[in-house]
Formats: sequence, C-alpha cells, structure tokens
Amino acid sequence: MLFIVLDSRQGAPAEHTQASVSTVFPESRCIRLESHAAGGLNAALADYGEPWFVILYAGERLLPAFRRELESWVRSLKESEAGVLLTPVDADRHRLPVGGVPRGPVLWRTKAWRSGLCPGFAGPELLPFERYVLVEKQFQLSEAWHWPERQSSGWLPALPRVPVTKKAADE
Repeated sequence: MLFIVLDSRQGAPAEHTQASVSTVFPESRCIRLESHAAGGLNAALADYGEPWFVILYAGERLLPAFRRELESWVRSLKESEAGVLLTPVDADRHRLPVGGVPRGPVLWRTKAWRSGLCPGFAGPELLPFERYVLVEKQFQLSEAWHWPERQSSGWLPALPRVPVTKKAADE
C-alpha cells in the first residue's frame, strides 16, 4: 500500500510520520510531498495500481494498532464507500482532541479518487487554499460515494503548533 505524507517541509514531524509508517508497515511504500498541492499528489498516484492508499500529514503518527484497524476497514468497506474518515481515540475509546482545520479522509479507495467530475485532486485554479485539497475531493465524491467514520486508537493526529509569528504572551 502507498502512504503519502503531506507538508513534508516540516522536517522532523515528517520524519517521525515516515518512521511510524515504516515501523507499522515495513513492506509499504511511503513518499513525502512538501505541500498539499494537487499536482504532486496526482503525479504520485498517476500510475498507482493498488485499490487503496493512505494520506497522512507531517506530525501524524501510526501505532501498531493501526495495521489491524486498516486491514479490518479494507476488508469490511462496502463497494460504495470511498474511504475512511478517522476520529482518534485512546485505549479506553475516549475521543482525543484534533486540530481546528478540517483534515479530510485518511484512507482512500483509488477507484473513487479517479472518479468524479475532475479525476484526481483539484488544482490551484479550482481551490483558493491547497490545504483543503482532501476535503474538496471528499465533498466532490460525496454524492456518489460514502465516507464512513471510524474510531482509531492507532492513528494519532499532529499536535497543532503555534505559528512562530505568534507570541503566547500576546494570546
């Protein structure tokens, strides 16, 4: 399975994400893209022939439980389901906090990604902010495809960072 790590210009967080993928899925291919740009995503997936792929953001981490969860989702998803939206939970199934920006799906069905009005991800000519490329594709496909939500104790979202330009004392 292909794992794509977005926002890899964040060096250390991207390395941690890639290391967690390599630990949990040593046989997988993991590529890092510096931004969320549709062009890089579409190029990475252009010749991809497997039925599923995963998109992560730099700073997100996978734990060993994610392998079992992912295998279960892939086996149980209906043909009308395009992928999975995740809610992170702890070992006791209590919901963990997530960032304020909509994230979009983690697991994607390749067949769904290639369908829709605009196969692949929308480019900058259609989106004002590249950060929304995953959410835009999710909504574009939502009329024909379903996006079930699943809880995951094996996926940890990135911790929101305070931009360097902000001063904690001023907030």
